Amino acid sequence: LLSRAETFSVRLITATASPNVGILLPNSREFVISFLGALLCGKTAVPLNYLLSQQEINCIVKDAGIDLVITQSFFDEITKNAALPAGASVVQPAELPVILYTSGTCNQPKGVMLSNNNLLANIKSLREVVTIKEFTFMGILPYFHAFGLTCGLLTPLLSGAAIVLVKR
Repeated sequence: LLSRAETFSVRLITATASPNVGILLPNSREFVISFLGALLCGKTAVPLNYLLSQQEINCIVKDAGIDLVITQSFFDEITKNAALPAGASVVQPAELPVILYTSGTCNQPKGVMLSNNNLLANIKSLREVVTIKEFTFMGILPYFHAFGLTCGLLTPLLSGAAIVLVKR
């Protein structure tokens, strides 16, 4: 997983200079690789709700200043010949790893900036109430949602647990 994320991050660096990268994928291996790859190359991942209308997604893309959205077709293209270029190096992880957008039930969706400390505090809180040893997690909650991302992806990854990904 780390090797694939590193390879993806190098490819991502050449694909966009923007600090924010949209990820429009269901819970999948491609989402995880894209998400970690974005973080490894110093980008801020912006998971997009694939259930929104095109107009709603466009508003979020504009608000976040995204000029690149990773989708299945983009992922297939960027990972062709996925060997790391000679002399390639991965930069420091992003200080602002994630922007998650609210549902916008009362108004337009708003970007919520989550720092590394925010995410780690959430993971620490969960680990204080749940002893995670040899669990297998089911990644069923969407990763564009804070609870799904924190409890369904990041906590299992940092705990060394397995994750069974469910797209829908």
